[in-house]
This record gives sequence, structure tokens and C-alpha cells, in this order.
Amino acid sequence: MISLHSGSEGEKYIKEFLKEKEWTGKVIFVSNEDNAHFDAMCSADVGIIHDGQMISSAAACHLPTMNLFNMRIHHQWYNDLFNRWWNDMNIIADRNVYPEIIGGEAWFGKIADTLAEWYVKPDQRYVMVRNFDGFV
Repeated sequence: MISLHSGSEGEKYIKEFLKEKEWTGKVIFVSNEDNAHFDAMCSADVGIIHDGQMISSAAACHLPTMNLFNMRIHHQWYNDLFNRWWNDMNIIADRNVYPEIIGGEAWFGKIADTLAEWYVKPDQRYVMVRNFDGFV
């Protein structure tokens, strides 16, 4: 499931990309205008969020999630100068509850390894929730 703003440039790009590339799975688009993204998160086993925009929603739905950030190393350094974390939920907890995969780390091997680890450890969603104990 992919959550997109209806009629946005992002929606157009993703739909064109999936049309051009071979995709073996079923893709369902949900809109965050009617809160369908919450239903999608509650029914999902894992989430991948770009730029951490929906991380607090994922936390509320107990969805184990990783964050992908498309930035260069100097952008990361500038952010780390002020914060140790990029997404708001990690900043609140002051720890890496939701993994942040930044720049060159965001390659299919790292993503696949994380997904595989969470597949064999389905309690990961509860580990993430327990890491917020005392913060949220």
C-alpha cells in the first residue's frame, strides 16, 4: 500500500514509475485526505516512510517502520549538528526507535536485511512501542 496525496506530482510520478517497471505484487494506493492511510498502517506488517513525514501516525498504529532519507552527507551533517535524529518520534525519545536509513545507506540490501530481520522477529512492533515508555 502506498499513501499519496490525490492529484499530486508524487502520485503521478509513482504511478508512471510502476507502469514502466515490472512489479509482481499488488499495489494499492490510499489517500491521506480521507484517513485511509491509518487503515493501511493498521493492517500492514511493516512500513517504509520517506522523509519521516508519517512516523507519528505509524507509531500510533504500532507499525514497525523504517525511515528513508534522500540526502547528501553534508545535509546529514548539518542536521546532526542540531539533532541526533531526523524524525520527530526519535527526537522525542532521544534514541533510534525507528531506524533512519540516510543517503548511501538507503540501498536494497540494507532495506531487505531490515525487512528480513523484522519478518523473523514479529514482536518488533512491540519493541518499538516499549522504547517509547516514559516519553510518549
